[in-house]
Amino acid sequence: MNRLRIPVADRARKLSGVLGMGSGPEGRMLKLRSTVTKLIRHERLEGSYRVLDESRGYVELLIQQACKHGPEHEETMAIANHWLQEKDLVQKLFKVLVPRYTDYTESYTSQYMLPVQYPENRRRIVLELKGNAYPAVIEDPVNTSKWLNNVLLDAARKNLSINSPASDQVSLDADFELAAAPSEGSAV
Repeated sequence: MNRLRIPVADRARKLSGVLGMGSGPEGRMLKLRSTVTKLIRHERLEGSYRVLDESRGYVELLIQQACKHGPEHEETMAIANHWLQEKDLVQKLFKVLVPRYTDYTESYTSQYMLPVQYPENRRRIVLELKGNAYPAVIEDPVNTSKWLNNVLLDAARKNLSINSPASDQVSLDADFELAAAPSEGSAV
């Protein structure tokens, strides 16, 4: 199996109380399967850092195996049927997502940290599949090179670079000498 394109922890995270007290490893797996299913369905999720970051590795593995082997491979279909609780998403995986990601050389998901809100103090993230139909989480920067203040600053820089510092010093010294010299008609 090829390596995943994102860093994944060597051991499972503790996801305490994901489905209530005493849910244990079964509850953890149900929560992760539910999250993977929701991400494939909606292609963008917002939630707790621990759950979504753990789910990201499983989504990456699922898509990677689907791209590598296709729907005819028995083990890949078993993985897809295990992780996707809604069986119509298996069709979406192979007919929509695999063609989208066949030529990808980077990860299939993006993860963005959200600002911490005061009463909760929990880390929240947005996890999305790349190439989805939603607007970008981080917008492209605005080109400000043609704004008036930047045009004026560029012209001033260009003017300063044309006039060398030595010629500026000479002209300033000459102006100072003229101002300091007494005029002809003045009494000393």
